[in-house]
Amino acid sequence: MNAKARTARQILRNRRNGTEVLPAAKPLPDLAGFKSTQIADAAELIADGGAVRLRGVIFLTLSTDGTETHRTAPNACTCKAGIRGTHCYHTAAVRMLLAA
Repeated sequence: MNAKARTARQILRNRRNGTEVLPAAKPLPDLAGFKSTQIADAAELIADGGAVRLRGVIFLTLSTDGTETHRTAPNACTCKAGIRGTHCYHTAAVRMLLAA
């Protein structure tokens, strides 16, 4: 019997016995305080490729109309909302990307 068949058999046995070892789940991003529209806009920004890692946890993100870029970290952004200290969809996008 080959090694692959034994491995498959062991997996099935472990599932049956309830001793299967599953990979650890990644933590979900902390999006508390964000509006549902901001989360939807963040997902769209990511899907459009509008967030690019600059270095570490800092990303360059596009503005809504695509004419400006903002430096964005998980807790700060250089957009108007970020400068006022309120949540923006740019920071939501960065949190989502870092959690992926």
